[in-house]
Amino acid sequence: GTKGGATVEALFRSPTAYPLFIAVTLMVLQQFSGINNAFNYSSVFLKANGMEEETVVLIAILMNVGNVLITGLSVYLMDRAGRRAL
Repeated sequence: GTKGGATVEALFRSPTAYPLFIAVTLMVLQQFSGINNAFNYSSVFLKANGMEEETVVLIAILMNVGNVLITGLSVYLMDRAGRRAL
């Protein structure tokens, strides 16, 4: 047993089971959203529309760098605002 600490089993019991279900469902649905398709198929789309290979690679790099920067900014803003406020 535990000494009053949190357990994995507690995640699947009330009151945390429903919020956990919502969070996991949102994460799964996000994987099917348009942004993943944009990242995965952007090079195919751009090549099919006549862009040169070098340009396609540059755009893919810029998209990924932008994604990393925006993710870092969002983490900073969440920490600054306080996670409870969100």
